[in-house]
Amino acid sequence: MILIVASRFDKSGAEVVDALLSGVVSVLESRSEQYKIIRVAGANEIPVTIRHFITKYPSVYSVAVALGLILKGDTDHYEMVRDSSTMGITHVSLEFGIPIVQGILACYTKEQAIDRKYLGEEFGNTALEMQDIIRL
Repeated sequence: MILIVASRFDKSGAEVVDALLSGVVSVLESRSEQYKIIRVAGANEIPVTIRHFITKYPSVYSVAVALGLILKGDTDHYEMVRDSSTMGITHVSLEFGIPIVQGILACYTKEQAIDRKYLGEEFGNTALEMQDIIRL
C-alpha cells in the first residue's frame, strides 16, 4: 500500500496541492493500487507524519508520497521550511529504508507553482516504480 501525505496549506490560489494529489491518485487507481491519504497542516508536518505511519504499521506501507507547496515570500521562512521538510523526508527514508517520493514543490512564484501542478502523475508513477524496485 502507498501512503500519501499532503499538506493543506497552499497559498497559490490555484489548489496546486489538490491537483498534485489528484494526479497521484489517478495513476494509482489506474493500476488498482491501494493507497491511504493523510492531510496535514503544512510541509513541515509531512516527515513526522510519514514516520508515524510507517513505524506504527511497519509492514503495511511500501512507499510514501509527500505532497506540498512552499512559496517564496519576503522572509527566510521559505528556506527554513523547504530545507527542513526535505531533510526530514530524506532522514525518514534512509532511517526506515522506505522510498519517499519528494513531491513538495518549492517555487519562487505562484506562476511557477501553477506550471508544476500537473506533476502529480509523475509522482504517482515514481511511487509505483520504486515499489517495483524494492520488491526485487
